[in-house]
Amino acid sequence: MKSSKLAFALTTLFTSCALQAVHIVTVKTELIIKDSKCGKNIQRKVTKEQEKLAAPFKDLEEKIKQQELALVEKQKALAKEDENFKTQASLLSPEARADKYDELQKKHRDLDEEVADFQRAMRKAHEDAKKVDQKLEAFYRKEMMAFEQEIKAIIEETAKAEGWDLVLAKEAVIFASEATDKTNTIIHKLDAKEDKKTAAKKAAVKK
Repeated sequence: MKSSKLAFALTTLFTSCALQAVHIVTVKTELIIKDSKCGKNIQRKVTKEQEKLAAPFKDLEEKIKQQELALVEKQKALAKEDENFKTQASLLSPEARADKYDELQKKHRDLDEEVADFQRAMRKAHEDAKKVDQKLEAFYRKEMMAFEQEIKAIIEETAKAEGWDLVLAKEAVIFASEATDKTNTIIHKLDAKEDKKTAAKKAAVKK
């Protein structure tokens, strides 16, 4: 029993010492993406791409609204004609009543076709909108995958230089003191790298 207690005490002691020797830091990944220059550039790119992809739908949306309003008005007008026919049918001759009935039936068929066309157009618009969303999502994923790799590379490079043994995402940690937070350090290094890229591009343009 004594040896078991001693073994447990030694294990606890060694574990405690090992943990004290490990330099653990945290970073707020969401903040890095949001506040870094590269992250902001990606946000601007995504917004610009969204505007470009959504541009054709602006006129289409207005057109669909106008078509919908026109159909509603036609339905109201035809319903009124139906009601008038019911009240006046007894006053018409059999021939005039039959002609009016045929006329109303044709109007109903034409309106039904218009409604069917409108519904098909709506379905197509929804399908096209889904495709646009998928394109935008793919664009965002591509940009973010490259950026995330860059973030990881900078964190690894900085960790080696600063002697960090473990870097954790702050969002996944229940508690960590602000002293462990190295978010600004990573953002600063990312921004410096982004500035170098920008300067290199400007120099290439001048040449």
